[in-house]
Amino acid sequence: MATATATTTTTEVSHVTTYTVKPARDTGGKRWHLGAPDLSMLSYHYIQKGLFFTKPPSPIDEVLDRLRAALSECLVHFFPLAGRLVYEEEEEYFYVDCNDEGAEVVHAKADVTAEDAMAPAPVGVTPILRDFFALNDKVGFDGMTLPLLAIQVTELVDGVFIGTSTNHALFDGTSYWMIVNALSELCRGAEKISRPPVSEQWFPYPVPIKLPFHPGLVDRFTPPPLKERVFHFSAASIAILKAKANATKDPDAPPFSSFQVLYAHLWRGVTRARKNPEGETVRCSLYVTYRQRVTPPMPANSIGNIIRSVYALTTAGELLSHNLAWAAGLLQKLISSQTDQESREGLAAQARNPHVTHLSSFGSTHLLMGSSPRFDMYGNDFGWGKPIQARVGHDNRYDGKAFALPAPEGGGSTEVELCLLPEYMDALEVDEEFLEAVTPS
Repeated sequence: MATATATTTTTEVSHVTTYTVKPARDTGGKRWHLGAPDLSMLSYHYIQKGLFFTKPPSPIDEVLDRLRAALSECLVHFFPLAGRLVYEEEEEYFYVDCNDEGAEVVHAKADVTAEDAMAPAPVGVTPILRDFFALNDKVGFDGMTLPLLAIQVTELVDGVFIGTSTNHALFDGTSYWMIVNALSELCRGAEKISRPPVSEQWFPYPVPIKLPFHPGLVDRFTPPPLKERVFHFSAASIAILKAKANATKDPDAPPFSSFQVLYAHLWRGVTRARKNPEGETVRCSLYVTYRQRVTPPMPANSIGNIIRSVYALTTAGELLSHNLAWAAGLLQKLISSQTDQESREGLAAQARNPHVTHLSSFGSTHLLMGSSPRFDMYGNDFGWGKPIQARVGHDNRYDGKAFALPAPEGGGSTEVELCLLPEYMDALEVDEEFLEAVTPS
């Protein structure tokens, strides 16, 4: 079911039509609780990831028709995304009213090639890629009046870009890519999705969680001018880093994973570039899912924000005076400590003292790794071939935010999109130790 609204135009991207898409069937008007991780993300921007494709052989209207039909079916399964966020003033808590109000599909056009759209923008210049997404600059709180999911299909000179924006107060990255995977399956003719989501919510604490609302909870953070770059790490390059770290690790410790070593390499490089004082505390944060960490484990296809933000702490002097294996060991211990007990206790403590994280609270001692090279991005064939490139939108950016994505060639190769203050990025771009592992894309 879809309704259309009028045309609007930005500087280089024209919005042709916006459609409201509702679930194909009544989903029953359920209530979706917001847990402690959800509440913490109410001031986060919508998750924005997108995929570049070659031009489809079919007319764009047929592509849009298939996408809207697939989305309508998907919303039956991912029903919270068709609802709206509600604040219960009397009881002082947030929830999602799964009222089938619908999601959005936007048809847009841009007179630009895919290569030009992916080119790095000068510092202080907003890349055109930003306008390939709907709901720019919107935060979780805006889901009270705006759709919780919007998909923009932008026609390019030589291809198509499909950008998806999802309210981060509902879904984590795993859930986000589950709906994109499901959409692409249905668009290419599948009768049903192969990984139906599990929507039963699980909390190790009572819900709803009381969170008195006041205007100070909403943080519409605008970062200072940042320099953003995509660094490519081939599977072979990562294997060399991993072998180097494993050769010098504590003999009693288990082998490092590729991701632990890559993230440690990035953390050390960024810390060198920032020239943090030796005694200053520096932090590397990760999001860890607890789907399979609690006992009994949750179904792997569970949807929601089933993640915890965890971090490793040390001083800049300690991080840089030790080798790569030492830094990777900090991350390994952090991840291995996320047991059933630690997950339950951490979530319960967060629920007892709920908070809304503000992006303005992150400073130049912090590196946060977002997204994951494990997500299935390049398997998303919408009916005319797999994507040629995955890209991040303009969401949740600040000095020290990194997004790890699988590289197009697969096989464990990884691309890291990194945001830093210009002087820090300039230093990183000439850091020989860091660049040893970076490979041409």
